[in-house]
Amino acid sequence: MEIGQTLLTRIDEKDDKLKSVERINEEMKVDYEKLNAKTLSLTTSRNSLLMRAKELEEKVKSLQNEKDN
Repeated sequence: MEIGQTLLTRIDEKDDKLKSVERINEEMKVDYEKLNAKTLSLTTSRNSLLMRAKELEEKVKSLQNEKDN
């Protein structure tokens, strides 16, 4: 009977460890999803800034041409 109790104790310990790993995995999944959302936001912001920089560059060229003429 002692062997059976030892096995049950080990099973409970393994189950607790598994639940802990599953909890950590879920937390990491949430962190990963937040990171992906932030990356998408930063990429969108970067693209907007690049477009704005290109517009300003074209405006500067246009003003430079007007000044030269």
